[in-house]
Amino acid sequence: MNSTGLFQINFVRWGLILGGVSVLLTLLINTLLGPDWPVRNFFMSMLLNLVLMATILILGINGKKTQQEGFITYGQSFLEGVIIFSIASILTISFNSIYNYVIAPDSIEIVKQASIEVTEQWMEKAGASSKDINKAIRQIENQDFGFNIVSILKQLLGSVIFGAFICAIISIFTRKKRPMFDA
Repeated sequence: MNSTGLFQINFVRWGLILGGVSVLLTLLINTLLGPDWPVRNFFMSMLLNLVLMATILILGINGKKTQQEGFITYGQSFLEGVIIFSIASILTISFNSIYNYVIAPDSIEIVKQASIEVTEQWMEKAGASSKDINKAIRQIENQDFGFNIVSILKQLLGSVIFGAFICAIISIFTRKKRPMFDA
């Protein structure tokens, strides 16, 4: 029996998988390590997210390639990846908004304080003046972490642009042109 539900659409399935895994990872990190862990361990957090994201994007794009008899153009690969990433971004940003503003609103202040401490440490190591350090700290303190549609749309736009950049690279390796003449 061939099912034609929404989950059968490749980019929907893989977008929900990527978003779901991202939400679960966020919950695990916040619960086990604290909401400030990604700030205090920035490079490890970025590496973990990049590996997770790239792996699921490659699996999703390869799923589309399989549906097309093993062939996919660069443009098709790129578009499939961007749509997968966009769906995942909507899910993840929605969850993060609910988590940070409804479930655990204290996490915003924890992350803000960690950002101040990490920025101060990095700037001291770089030899920045106390005037520059104080200016950077004031900028973080004055930064609006408020819950509004504009900030959510900015996050989504930034996320999709970042995802498009990653998909542009991944598509170089996932593309496979159909032979010009089949024997």
